[in-house]
Amino acid sequence: MKIRSQSELTDFLDQSLAWRKQEITNLRFSILKATREHEKRLLARAGVPLLYAHWEGFAKSACEAYLGFVSRQGLRYDQLKTNFVAIASKGAIREAGQSNRIQLYLNVIEFATFNQGNIGKFTLAGSIDSEDNLSSKVLLNLLTTVGIYCDDFFTSRFLVLDGSLLKKRNEIAHGEKTEVDTVDYDQLHTLVLELIDYLKRRIETAAANSEYRRP
Repeated sequence: MKIRSQSELTDFLDQSLAWRKQEITNLRFSILKATREHEKRLLARAGVPLLYAHWEGFAKSACEAYLGFVSRQGLRYDQLKTNFVAIASKGAIREAGQSNRIQLYLNVIEFATFNQGNIGKFTLAGSIDSEDNLSSKVLLNLLTTVGIYCDDFFTSRFLVLDGSLLKKRNEIAHGEKTEVDTVDYDQLHTLVLELIDYLKRRIETAAANSEYRRP
């Protein structure tokens, strides 16, 4: 993902958000326009997996875009926050953890000790993993990966995220007869819009304030 500047990052996030919000809004209008109660419930039930898909899709693509932006700032490892150094060394750490060979452990130590003056390079592929199940726990891991603090805005929504959006989405996706009325759907609709809007702002703020730099 070739994003070199804050303006390119904002453009990407704007475009990703725009089509998602349009689709989410159009679906809600379809539910509101339905004249029969069973039609409303059917559309609401079908809409839950779509809401979740846009939540996961935006969170993953937004974090990947930010990671791509940071990787192209030309900073040394000792200038980057340690989460980015962790991303760069993750492969070597994983390899060492699966072996008893001391050389693999030495590679990790030497990287951390002697490479800090080199320009930071980290692989984007596989660095952002939503695990196809973007729960509060996975969200916390994504935010930690890109060095964004998980503040009260996110934590205050964890209960609804896990206990309603994710729970209903998983039940519906696995063929269970989970009922979703318009009140339920409106709550989830609002939740997803709040989450993706706020995540976009946090990433833009992190880029503008150079939060990726080590203090």
